[in-house]
Order: sequence, then C-alpha cells, then structure tokens
Amino acid sequence: MAHEPDEPGPGPAAPPGRPPPSPLARREQAATRRFPTEDRGRRLQYRGPFERDRDRIVHSRAFRRLSGKTQLLPGLETSLARTRLTHTIEVATAARVLARHLGLHEDLAEVVALAHDLGQPPFGVAGSRALDRFLAQGPGRGAPKAAAIAGGPGFHPRAQSLVVVDLLEVRYGPPGLNLTDDARDGILKLRGDGAAVPEGIDPAGLTPGAPASLEAQAVRAAIDAVTPLHDLEDALAEGLIELSAVLRLAAVRPLVERLERAGGWPRGRFRERAALHRALVHAALTDILVASRRRLATAEAAEAAAARPAAGRAVVAPGARGAALTAAVHELVAARVIGAPAVRRADARGEQAVAALLSAYYRDPRLVDDAVLLRYKELAGRPFLRDLPPARQEAEIADHYHGRRAYARVLADHVAGMTDRFAQDAHGALLPGRSPR
Repeated sequence: MAHEPDEPGPGPAAPPGRPPPSPLARREQAATRRFPTEDRGRRLQYRGPFERDRDRIVHSRAFRRLSGKTQLLPGLETSLARTRLTHTIEVATAARVLARHLGLHEDLAEVVALAHDLGQPPFGVAGSRALDRFLAQGPGRGAPKAAAIAGGPGFHPRAQSLVVVDLLEVRYGPPGLNLTDDARDGILKLRGDGAAVPEGIDPAGLTPGAPASLEAQAVRAAIDAVTPLHDLEDALAEGLIELSAVLRLAAVRPLVERLERAGGWPRGRFRERAALHRALVHAALTDILVASRRRLATAEAAEAAAARPAAGRAVVAPGARGAALTAAVHELVAARVIGAPAVRRADARGEQAVAALLSAYYRDPRLVDDAVLLRYKELAGRPFLRDLPPARQEAEIADHYHGRRAYARVLADHVAGMTDRFAQDAHGALLPGRSPR
C-alpha cells in the first residue's frame, strides 16, 4: 500500500548522530528577558540563557509540587501511577530527543517541556472544570455579588503555566521566574499558535497568533505522543486495561508482529508490558522525526529563498501513521479508564472539593492562608485583612473582596497551586468527614 506523503516508509532508521543546527532553530544570542538578571559577585558565567531558564524552573516551588499531583488517576490511592513530575521529566526527555535530531535548540525545548504542566491544578481535569466554572461563571448562586465575577476568562492549565512562571513564583526580585521571552512564548503556544495571552500577563515579548518556535512545536509533539502511551502503561500496571486489548488494536498489531519476527517479543506479563511500552514510544518518536525532517527541509529551503512559510501546519509533528497510533491508544484509555465508574467517582469528588474550597474562600476570605491575603493586599492596595478589627473586617470583605475579579483570580491561583493531598486536607478541614479521599 502506498504511504501518505508525510508518513514514514519502511527501512532502517537514520543512524544516530547530531545534525548541524537548523537555520530555523532559536539562538541564545538573541534571547531577551523582561527584567535584567542579577549577576553581581559571580566569577564565572557558565550557563546560557536557556540553561538558566531550566534551572529556575527546576528550583521553583511549582515544579516540586508536581510530585503531589497524579497524572492519570487523581484522587485514587495508587503507588504505581505516574505523577505530574515524572510525566514532565519524561516529556522533557522526549522533547530533547526530537530537538537534538532535528538540529533545534535542546535547552529551549527542555525549558518549555519542564514548564508545560506547572499550571495543572489538583485532581487534573476535574479540578480544571471547577476552576474554569468559578472564573467564567462566578462563585455560584447565593454567593455575595456573584454576578460581578462572571463573564471573565475561564481557567486553562496550559495558560496557568504561564501565569505561574510570570507572576506567582517569587524568587528573584521581580514577579515570576523572569524566563527568556523565547521560553515564555513557547509556553504560551502550547495551547496552539492562536492562544490568547492570559489574564494579568504582560504581553511584552510574546507573539500571540504567530507560529510557535520549532522548539515549542517539538514539545507539543512530544506531549501528544507520549502522554497517551504513559497513561496506557499506568492503566496496564493498575489492571484497568488488559494487555490483550492493546494487542488487538489495528495500529499496534503490525508493530508487535515485527518484533515477534525479529525475536524481540518476551514472555511474561511484566516483560511484555515493558517491551510494548518501549516499542510504542520508539515508534511514535521515530515517526515524528521522519515526518518532521521532510517538512523541516522544505521550511529551510523556503527560508533560504526568503519565501513566506505556509501557515496553519506545524513543521514538527507526527505523520499519519504515528498520529493514528497515539489516537488509537488515547481512545482505548479514554474508554476503559477515564470512563470507568471508579475514576468518574474520584473525578466527581475532586471537582466537588475544588468547587467547595473556592466557594468557601470567596464567601469568607478569613479562611485562607496569610500569603493569599497578602498577595491580594498588594494587588488591590488594601490593608491586610487580619490587621483590621473584626467589625471593620466584615465591611472590608463586603466592599473590597466580594464581587472583585482580582480576588477571584487570587483564589483561583491559590487553589490551582495545591497538590492533591493538600486540597484533600483543606477540604476536610472545612467539612470534617467529607474529605474526597
């Protein structure tokens, strides 16, 4: 059967090696930041701008919190499934592989990959739904001045990742991590080239609507390729999907048959699962590399001829075969895991917990931590709530907290930063006996 134009054909894979840098790769020499960096007293500058970005993300509080956010099964007790942290490291590894073998800037791809899940809330998609509803529709019927909050931008975890690195982390003087604009724009474009700049973010240095850098495209391709494969491995380990169901997939069977003919298919359930995962990841990344090399050569030729590149099509992306493979796995996981009754119940508990926290904190700001009140004090130019006598606190809340979009945004940022366990405990403290565990 003839292959589609962007589908990798049969034959040996390209030999390992590092190709020369692509003329379309980002250059560190041109990297800019919103604020100057503090270099006084340093004898040796051994890091480039993107290396510094990477280190700033790895040392952030939001990155450490990813270890407390489950990837596939939030709210379910499990010792085997990936966390957002291990998932992020695996995505960053895949993104570096793609960038290296396409001649792109590996460090920039790694930075964007390491930041891609920093905005993930507790309980994953369920937590995102509650946060989106709170910001877009308001705190709910019966809440004071609820209508004044409704109608603004909602919540999206990818947009929240940019909020985290630009505003919420505080380590270097100015708000945020002061990443390079290349990194910030790459994080923005993870939602797509047309992603809008999130609420409260300085648009300087960002290029909404323009094509994402090839490094950001490599991260998007890595996320789309390996996420369903990692979810599948976790589901197999937890016994939520049978191995036989995966082997029956039309997109998977030819790969297994090829391994069997080569004598590379082991016996034993654990070894079979491990071999399948390795084969799937290798096939997905190889497909992206082969398909992207063709498009990259075309794009480089257009750049050399000063021609405008074709809009609307990513350069770094899978071919038809790789896209079909990951789509088939995603559909299986969605049907067998995400739709399973136990997972749906856990999602419902998580969504209810996040919604309850947001509602309670909105109605009575005195329930939140001092750090949240102090951030709102700085944003709104109001006195610190706990410094006021009780009689004045009630009036301050009614006049300057209820109905204020800025306060709702501060609450959303606070709850979105919680780990699964932190949110469970906070919910249990508000409603004893009703923790979502």
